[in-house]
Amino acid sequence: MVAKKLANHMGGLYMNNPPPCLHRFRESFLEHAILKKAFYSLSMYASAVNVTRQWYNDVVVMAGFWHDQAAYSIARTHQSGIPPKESSIYKWPSDLLRPDVAFFIHSPPPRFSRGAPINHVMRKR
Repeated sequence: MVAKKLANHMGGLYMNNPPPCLHRFRESFLEHAILKKAFYSLSMYASAVNVTRQWYNDVVVMAGFWHDQAAYSIARTHQSGIPPKESSIYKWPSDLLRPDVAFFIHSPPPRFSRGAPINHVMRKR
């Protein structure tokens, strides 16, 4: 919601991640951790391609890109503590488009209608 409003305020374009071309496949991969990780990795590259098609004409705003996936992966795989800051896990993939500007917006987590937090893994931290 914040990203959409920012794009609108800047007269830019809001883009989804995963991109719409992959939405129909999302449910197919949620039950298998390795496939889910591969799906979201593919999604980042597909989103990057979509951005490069637009960025010469519009400001592009996107919520949840590599930072989001990296944070989720670290929280899931490093239960006893996060890796040291020198770890290669924090390095941006060399073949993935980098944003010009990134913002971290701390806000209350969205909730399902029953009141359960959507991302319980990150909430534990």
